[in-house]
Amino acid sequence: MKRKKPRPPRRPAGELVAEALALQERGAVDDAERIYRDVLRQKPDHHTALNLLAMILIERGDAAAATPLITRAIAVAPDVAWYHLNLGHAHAAAGLDEPAVDAMAASARLDPTSAIPCYDLARHHLRHRRPDEALAALHQVLARDPSHQRARFLAASLSGEHVDTAPADYVTELFDSYAPRFEDHLVNALAYQAPERLAALVAAIHPPRRDWHILDLGCGSGLGGVAFRDFARHLIGSDLSPRMIDIARRRGVYDQLFVEDLLATLHRARGDVDLALAADVFVYVGALDAAFDAACHALRPGGLFAFSTERCDGDDVRLQPSSRYAHPDPYIRRLAQRHGFTVRAAEDVVLRMDHTVPIPGTLYLLATEPRPPAAAP
Repeated sequence: MKRKKPRPPRRPAGELVAEALALQERGAVDDAERIYRDVLRQKPDHHTALNLLAMILIERGDAAAATPLITRAIAVAPDVAWYHLNLGHAHAAAGLDEPAVDAMAASARLDPTSAIPCYDLARHHLRHRRPDEALAALHQVLARDPSHQRARFLAASLSGEHVDTAPADYVTELFDSYAPRFEDHLVNALAYQAPERLAALVAAIHPPRRDWHILDLGCGSGLGGVAFRDFARHLIGSDLSPRMIDIARRRGVYDQLFVEDLLATLHRARGDVDLALAADVFVYVGALDAAFDAACHALRPGGLFAFSTERCDGDDVRLQPSSRYAHPDPYIRRLAQRHGFTVRAAEDVVLRMDHTVPIPGTLYLLATEPRPPAAAP
């Protein structure tokens, strides 16, 4: 009689969850999900596996499936702050505002040292247009972590204070979280058309002939790439958000893409760029001296700098309660003169809608000074 091979010993659930978490952090989400589900078949109340699987489902946009998993995790381990925070995210994703606030606030109470629950609560209040509640939560963040630059920036914008520029990790976080719905929301809900309008300004000077070296700064999902592809021999896009770059890459219009700050993209150029584009980008940059200086050195003589700004009165850049910067026309013209640009066009437009309110802006087309012709021998 043949003996059956002994089954290999079953690996401990904790070991399997640790393996799945490592896979999840590396982006192998499907493999991680399979392991979590295997663990839960063995141990249906393994609260860590329940929570981590729920996080995958929230990220995938399936809040309805995530909520009962986290609720079960909380029933097993009610004092774990992170579970309540993730329940808040699940409720927020499902459009359940009050339960989301309650769960995030519970997380903040359970972990009185971490700034993360308070910051996430502040962001939730901002999305629901509750600036006073958001500011109170941001003050809690700064009480727990005075070095939290994203919270300091948002608090400044809500308090009427000024900060020269938005922190890079704030912009990355904002657009990584916005990426899945970015384009549909921006184009269809907000009626955003800045790239197409900038392309029309450029076409009036130089009809598209696929002969230019173009930089699309803060390219996002690639709307600028689509609008300017017919002008480009070589088209480079860059953005701080890896998720936005992933979307732009799938679009297939760029020759190269980089996850980096716009200054890094400009500094890599060697004075041979025909056009630098920045559509709806300077609203997150604020002070523009460094950007103008880098663009001037990146462009060839006679090269073009096309960009949009949100418009405001006065003489200097302003941080608005929306956490976006507005730039008055005198400020742009001062910088243009300082850095050797000529203003070829400036067109006042409605950039987009914000909850039915039109946002005024200006489309600019600047040119570097052409080199004088060489003297005859």
